[in-house]
This record gives sequence, C-alpha cells and structure tokens, in this order.
Amino acid sequence: MHELPDKDQLLDISLLKLEQLTNLKNFHQRLLALHNDLPQRPARGCALFGVLPPEETGIAIYNAKTFGINDEYHVFSDFSQPANYMIAKERTGDNYKNNFFSIDLFSTANKLFTYRKKIFVIGNSSHNVPYFNAAINEQDKNNSYLYLHEINMHNLLHNYLGFPLYHKILSAVYPENMENISRSEEINFESVKNKIEYGIRAVLLLTGITNIFVNNENAKIMLLEDIKGTIFENTLSITTLFHPIPNLRNTEIDQKLIADDCIKIGSFGLCDNQMKSTNIIVDAVALLNEKYKKNAKCILAGYDAELYIPGNVSEIKQKYVIGFSNMTNDKFVSIMKQIDIAVQLRNYPHGESSGTIFQLLSLNKKIITSEGFIEKRFEKYCQVVPKFISSEELAKKILEILNIKDDITETDLLLKEYSFENLSDTILRIK
Repeated sequence: MHELPDKDQLLDISLLKLEQLTNLKNFHQRLLALHNDLPQRPARGCALFGVLPPEETGIAIYNAKTFGINDEYHVFSDFSQPANYMIAKERTGDNYKNNFFSIDLFSTANKLFTYRKKIFVIGNSSHNVPYFNAAINEQDKNNSYLYLHEINMHNLLHNYLGFPLYHKILSAVYPENMENISRSEEINFESVKNKIEYGIRAVLLLTGITNIFVNNENAKIMLLEDIKGTIFENTLSITTLFHPIPNLRNTEIDQKLIADDCIKIGSFGLCDNQMKSTNIIVDAVALLNEKYKKNAKCILAGYDAELYIPGNVSEIKQKYVIGFSNMTNDKFVSIMKQIDIAVQLRNYPHGESSGTIFQLLSLNKKIITSEGFIEKRFEKYCQVVPKFISSEELAKKILEILNIKDDITETDLLLKEYSFENLSDTILRIK
C-alpha cells in the first residue's frame, strides 16, 4: 500500500479548511503546488464518487462507512457546505482515514494520482445526479465502474435529463415498448410495475461504462432481463458484491421511546402504500387490536412518517400508530432495538438491497419481508410472505411468529463475512 505523499500538507488544505480559503480557485492552486514536489504520480486503489452524509439517504451512510475507513480510496462528494464535511467525518466513525474530498477537486487529484479504478456509486434518487454526471463525463471508461444500488433508474434520469429529453432517450433505447412509455412529465410508474423497462439501458448508453457492480443476484437478474437482445447484452462485465451488515449490537438505547406494555410492530423507511404496503401494515396492526384482542402498536419510523399518518390512516385507527420522522441515525437504531417484529414489504422490488433489513439482522430482530426483496442467502433469517399480502394474512403471520424464539445463531459469522471492511477490500482485489 502506498503512503499518501506529503499527507500533512494535503490534509492541511483539506475540506476541513475550505472555509478559510477565499474561494475554490485558491484551493486548487494550493493543491496543485504539491505536484511539483512529487517524484512521480503514485498509484491509489480507487477514486470513488458518491453521496455522503448529511444527505438523508441510505447510500450516504453506506458510502461513508464502507469507503471512509480504507485509505486506498479517495472519496469525492458534493459538499455544498464546508460544515457537511465534518458531518460526513463524524458519521463514518473512529476509523475514518481523512479521505473525503469535494467532487470539484477530482480533476486536480487526477493529476496527482494514478487511480486503478474509478467507481461511480449510483442510486435512483436526485442525490445521485452529480455522480451520474461525473460518470458520463469520465473519459477513462476501461477503468471505470458503475456501482448500481438498484436497477430502476427513472427518477435519476428524469432529474438529470428533464422532460422531454427523458422521454426521447427512453423511447430510443426501448423501441419495443414505445407505446407503453408515458409521454407525461410524471415518471412512468406503470412501466416499472409491469417490468416493461427500468431505464437502465439509458444509464448504460449515457455513461458508456461496461463494468458493473451490484449488491445482490436479484439486481443482476433484473439487469440482464432489461438488456436482453440489445447491444449491451454481450458487453457488460457484472460483479455481484454484497450489502454490509453493520455491527449494532452494542448500540445503547438513548431513551425509551415506546411503552413496554404493548406489542411493537415496526416498519422503517419512507411510508408508501403502493410500493411498501404501509397501509396494509397499519390495517394488520388494527386487526391485532380489534379482532384478535392484542395490545399492539404500529411504529412507523422514517422520512415524514408523522405526516403520513393524518393523510392515510383513519381517525379510529390512528390510536394504534406512532410515527417518528427526521431523526438522527442513533435514534433510528434505538427505535429498531425497541420493536418486537419488523415488517419491511416491497411489492415491486428493483434489485435494491434493504439497508434497514441488514440493520435489523444485526440486532437479531424478527423480520417479515416480501418474497423477491432480499436474496435467497438471507431469506432463512426472515419470515418471507407473498407480495401484495392482505392485512388479514399479515396479522396472522405476526401472531404466528410472536412467540417463536427466532434468534440468529450465526450473527458473529454474518458480521464478519459481510463487514464494511471486507467489502472495501473485496472491491480493491477485483481485476
């Protein structure tokens, strides 16, 4: 492993000091001044582009904890404010290697270092637009990799391209489904539901990158289905990685947020009736109370969960629901530790890996999830139910597993095999 040359100097003008500089141009000039003192361009493992905290997305935490702990990576992110750098550093933990930089500095860093890989971590939300743009503009395609956190890319494309270019490109890459591609400015959810197209062909066309990382076999299968019979079918090199399982066992509960005198059924993340059947989960808990005479509460924890309740839950059922919104990560984990059963449903999985389910696995929680949402290798640790399960069927499943001792005996092995450290090292070893 090569040592970072003049590391003290480089860190001295890191983003931590950015606010002390008059403008970004000065930052570039000072960084470039180091170039004259270097005997050669030293090799580094990876330049990685992706979202970091404080952005409220699971990929941000994932990137920080996977790549901020390994100094073979230089992580380039869109730090709109210097204070965001400090937040990203704090969220990474004690093993942070001082390797986060503004994405604006990549062109400078690329003159200082020879990167063996350039990895662009892409998800479907608008947070990923700067890194998608970086992938499109990168000239070194042979050593570039798209790290896809899911296969449905409509929202990303819509945010990047705007309308009507979004529609024009989709029509070009999915000619067999032109009549099914919506001409409205809204994202065409029907085509995604019916597996007409996920938009991934447009991502491949625009970036020109053929080296692909995915987190699970489900994503690989969906990707191959989408590109079947196209020019991309025989050109991609797809590597299946894994989603890390964080070690949360020693996380302390900051405060009792939920009373102990009830059965606590948790559902985590964005509330959504169509994709995640949040309404079905609420109705199932209502049935536990009204039909099966259990004292149960539905705990909704995620972005705008408290706002979801008045608009989607009838007044008579609201007494069974508790919402937590816009919380810190520590509070989020505290709520996870206090629930009895977690219900994480997905009616239209898009190859995404549920970071929430892996957190729950680390905490030894009983988990109910939809078939096809997580990989087969992890299904044995969950209770798998059909997609579009009814509230009655879900209530019965909850009753069935309430009294089952369902501890995961392999937690230590899981935490070791699927650690953040193992993932970052695995990627470095890929040729």
